[in-house]
Amino acid sequence: MNLYSLADNVSGRLVRLARKATQWSKWLSAKAHEIGPLKWVVRAGFVVAGVVHILIGWLAIASAFGSNDRASQLGALAQISETLAGRALLLVMAACAGVLGVWRVLFSPLEKGWFAKLKMAAKGIAFLYVGWTSATFALGRHLDEDTQATTVTAWVLGVPGGNLLIVVVGLVVVGIGVYSFVKGATGRFMKDLDEHPGAVLKAAAVVGYLARGIAFSVLGGLVIWAAFTENADRASGLDAAFSVIGAQPLGQSLLVILGVGFALYGLYSVARARFTEEVD
Repeated sequence: MNLYSLADNVSGRLVRLARKATQWSKWLSAKAHEIGPLKWVVRAGFVVAGVVHILIGWLAIASAFGSNDRASQLGALAQISETLAGRALLLVMAACAGVLGVWRVLFSPLEKGWFAKLKMAAKGIAFLYVGWTSATFALGRHLDEDTQATTVTAWVLGVPGGNLLIVVVGLVVVGIGVYSFVKGATGRFMKDLDEHPGAVLKAAAVVGYLARGIAFSVLGGLVIWAAFTENADRASGLDAAFSVIGAQPLGQSLLVILGVGFALYGLYSVARARFTEEVD
């Protein structure tokens, strides 16, 4: 079998696999939509994302005034896990985020176009990560975002071509930031809703997407910087991006603005549980 035949065989198999995945997703979607309570759990996943973003925003504002708490997803979950009631809440959050993550991954083949399919699947994986980390904190274990990022980056930098891979990852994160910024600036997020949420929530979403776009763009830049300097310590979590922003002229004001933006995005995400078109 020559190279051309092999490539043709592989591409044919992938196409057939994609068709089967789409058919299975359609069948599963029809069954899932018959289960009313399941749709409410999926909607609750957006509430979980909202709560996390509101806490990240609060931690970012607090860091502007000297707090040492980390303004990141893990920092927000650590705050919730400090009490028994908080850990119980984390279990509920883990379940809701996990269900939404599975929902998005399983139904991603129904999206039109490969980019849309991959984007939906990536969003699902992100929610699965939120579910896993929430469950981890609920069970009394703590995770260190900086240590995780630094360890992985150091390992990748140590393998052939690792620097290039880290640059690619950094560019992807920057791309997420730019996408978020553009989505907020153009109001494209309105396509995710089945009805207009009102002028106030729309304004909150615009500010929130812009804030997330700036933060993730800075974070991606730090990852790329880590690749060029071969310093894994530079590739930290979201709190590192806030630290860099806070160190700039007028950094305190910028942190407060971004913190407010993240909190407003959180409010929009909570409201999105009501207005999303994903589970109609």
